[in-house]
Amino acid sequence: SFELLEESHCAAISETVFAPPGSFGVNGGGEGGPKIVVSASADGSLHAWSLEPCLRSVMKAVCKNVGGATCVAFTPDALLTGWGDGNVRCHDSASGELLWTLPNANPGGVTRVATAHGLHFFVTGGVNGEVRIWDMRTRSMISHL
Repeated sequence: SFELLEESHCAAISETVFAPPGSFGVNGGGEGGPKIVVSASADGSLHAWSLEPCLRSVMKAVCKNVGGATCVAFTPDALLTGWGDGNVRCHDSASGELLWTLPNANPGGVTRVATAHGLHFFVTGGVNGEVRIWDMRTRSMISHL
């Protein structure tokens, strides 16, 4: 009998980012704290990995048949993710649970997502060259460039 200790992605990695301090309920890389890396993949999965004191998975989320995860941005308690299906999804950073979906954030696919300082807004970029600014609380589009 075998025990699965870790699981990796099954397709191309589209994003890897270090988590900011305080993410995932741990220090996230501050002075002496554990370092967390988040990876997003074309297979529709997100993984968060603790690099210290040893490599281990601390979060996994999977969304099937949605075009793959393309980008990741952080809030204090969640991950905002852009997807090939044009949606932005928000996942709880501790459990990976899907909290909400913003449909058609960028038709054709979201290629970038970023949060504004203060977390009142987030910005998406899409395959069609559009930049869209969103209200974090209401998830309504404020502007489009």
